[in-house]
Amino acid sequence: MFIIDMLSWWYTVGWKQRIVDVAGFWRTWTEYFGFGTLLRTLFKPWKQIVAAPGSHASFQAKKSALMDNLMSRLVGFSVRSGVLVFGGIMMAGLFVLRIAYVALWPLIPAMPLIVVVIAGVL
Repeated sequence: MFIIDMLSWWYTVGWKQRIVDVAGFWRTWTEYFGFGTLLRTLFKPWKQIVAAPGSHASFQAKKSALMDNLMSRLVGFSVRSGVLVFGGIMMAGLFVLRIAYVALWPLIPAMPLIVVVIAGVL
């Protein structure tokens, strides 16, 4: 009776739970990498480092502040876009593994038998 109950759970509720897990995977990893925040702040200065010359500053001071601000934005863009690319690659790889897990889920109870058959052939 236990084996029948386990197999009936495995091929109904268990399989549905794995599919729901894959759907929840996107939300979890999107929040982990902070894709929304990274996209929203992609062109913001790095660590909000901004040079602000006074209103009576010389042209040289204003030019220096402009270059500092551009460099800060360039660093911010580089770091954030790098995290976005890395996070996208990680999510794609993990998604493929999750899909493979769901696809192989029905075969897991038969794995001991499959291993015995393969070992007998070799």
